[in-house]
Amino acid sequence: MANSKGYKDSKKFLSKYNNITYPEFDYYSVTELNLFSSVEDINFKDIGDKLYDIEKILPAIGRIFAKPIIHLIDEEILVPVEAVRLINNKTMNYASNHSEHWANITDSGIRPRKLLTNNYRDNYAIYENVVFSRCVDHILNYTRHYTRIMSDMIYTNKKLEIDLLERENHISYYLALGKLETGYLRGFSDYIDITLKLLSRLEFINSFLTARLRRPVYAKAHKVKGKVKLRRTNILAMHKDYKQIYKYMKGVYTGTLETFEEVIDPTDYLYFCKYITLFAIGHFNLQMDKNKIIDFKKLNLDFKFKEYHLNLSDTTIDGHPAMLLTLKEEKEYKIALIPSVEKITFNSPEGIECFILSPNLDTEDVFVSINNIDSFRRIQQLLLKGLIYSSEVMDTCPFCGNQMEKEDNLYYCSKCRTEIRKEHCATFNKDYYVTTIRNFRVKKDKLRKIKDRLLQRRINEGILHFRNITKMTTDLAFICPYCNKAKTSK
Repeated sequence: MANSKGYKDSKKFLSKYNNITYPEFDYYSVTELNLFSSVEDINFKDIGDKLYDIEKILPAIGRIFAKPIIHLIDEEILVPVEAVRLINNKTMNYASNHSEHWANITDSGIRPRKLLTNNYRDNYAIYENVVFSRCVDHILNYTRHYTRIMSDMIYTNKKLEIDLLERENHISYYLALGKLETGYLRGFSDYIDITLKLLSRLEFINSFLTARLRRPVYAKAHKVKGKVKLRRTNILAMHKDYKQIYKYMKGVYTGTLETFEEVIDPTDYLYFCKYITLFAIGHFNLQMDKNKIIDFKKLNLDFKFKEYHLNLSDTTIDGHPAMLLTLKEEKEYKIALIPSVEKITFNSPEGIECFILSPNLDTEDVFVSINNIDSFRRIQQLLLKGLIYSSEVMDTCPFCGNQMEKEDNLYYCSKCRTEIRKEHCATFNKDYYVTTIRNFRVKKDKLRKIKDRLLQRRINEGILHFRNITKMTTDLAFICPYCNKAKTSK
């Protein structure tokens, strides 16, 4: 979930500072342009009070899940004789008047093939249970929203504390990190303890409800669509558990349930992605002419690093605005970055590898968000891939620029320990490269499993400091980009 407020400054920056040089852009990225921010206006006391209100009604919610109030629906159905359990006068009258359902006539009477009977069915989707399901939805939306925020804050805090001591990162990473974190840690250390406590309470409430969502009272009442006005029925007024649900919902109900999804303007996000892409390129060895004027409305910029060349330009991919990265050394390799706030489909042009940039973490796309400090590194990860695939001789390290050495079937850099190896996919008969850090060992705390699935995915993808150009598992087994089978790094 993204903070849409931060993206709105993108167009403001464009109107004030378009047609500037890269040194000016670099300066404004610290003083004027916000490329990373925490979620604003967090009131820890209000969150704590809200969680207290939710925790008070959790026992009532648990009892309703276990033993809800339901209505029996009595309906008449025509069924085969062997399935009939209940007969009455109406059954006999219907059978005597409908000869088309007779199987045979004997001296002793008729032998029916089908009979009319009453069927009693449980109806969970009564009004009170619909209100209950809306209550559960509201609480889940609330806890998931603030779980994401608290997890982000704790994750970012750890990144800023720990990564400064590690040497597996690019040398310009620390410079970029310093620019992005300006003002972020100011005063945040005072709130780390309360953030951890709130996160624990949020995760407990979320797991309590999630474990019960398959119960019929929620699963069937949840299917009732549309707006539901809150009214005080006898059950909501007198039943001890439903009464607590009504009291809670009365305080938050506004005709439609509160939502925490924020709408991001596609143009705002497009220009943010242009800024963060330029920031990522400028902090990854590649340099451009200091006097070159940058027009963000129509990008066409050239960068150079040793024998590597990069052109960044605007383009469209199947009608979607995109940025084209053309990398050259001995050969040419093209990557298209397509910023999108929604799920899109497109046909990739031949000879261009396309990636969608998305502010939504819960996708398989490249996660680029103003609230995530690793966004620029995901773009650098794609840059690293492009630099490797544009080279044939592998004599210059694409990560640090040092001379590469060859050993058996791989290339490695003795300075930054980058290791590049060519692999072959037997299924599709295609070659591909994998990269790793030579003699790298994963710290045990990074392999620790956590409850938050999305945060766990983020930790997994950064476990090799974004030095890998193919996806991999937590035990450093690389996944073939063609057949999607895992292969060990050794």
